[in-house]
Amino acid sequence: MRHISWRHLSGLLLAGVVTACASGSPRTLSEQYFTYDYGDFFRVADGRDTQVIVRGNPFAMSQSDMDQLVTSNMAAMPRGPKTNYTTAKSTNAHPDYEVVWLFNGPRTMQPNELCNNPQAVNGQTGPAAQLRVLAAFCRYDKANSWVEGWVDGGPQGVPREGVTTLVQQMTRELFPTVQKNDPQKDGCRGPLC
Repeated sequence: MRHISWRHLSGLLLAGVVTACASGSPRTLSEQYFTYDYGDFFRVADGRDTQVIVRGNPFAMSQSDMDQLVTSNMAAMPRGPKTNYTTAKSTNAHPDYEVVWLFNGPRTMQPNELCNNPQAVNGQTGPAAQLRVLAAFCRYDKANSWVEGWVDGGPQGVPREGVTTLVQQMTRELFPTVQKNDPQKDGCRGPLC
């Protein structure tokens, strides 16, 4: 029977973690503006459609299939209002709100720019070694919340599983139940909160 030292075991575990991170684990950065309110999202989306715009496509698939991949993975998140995420024009969606996704768009793109005129923004189409995604929950032409995400692939591009995981993670962060700067979260209960 072979004895494995703690040093050897910890080295193997560290190598496994580094390999997992390098092989396509999603990374995200998110922010909510003072206009973001989860209750507001619930009010405008519950029992209604939520309009979704998808720009860019990191796969060799039709844009309608890419749209379906994004909306079905948004819907896979069980938390939140009972809404139908759709890229089709909907008269049932609140006209002042939409979610915009940009796959491998310009690196300098800001969330409010994305909300201002999403149809004018072009994302890269086709496989890329790294996928950068920007998503914004827009009200009128301003972002209420946004998430930027990355996932690494290889010479053949990012695997579909990496994109589905990233879309689900970003959807969860796009609609947090508590605003980051909410004084109630920090235990503030006084009249100055």
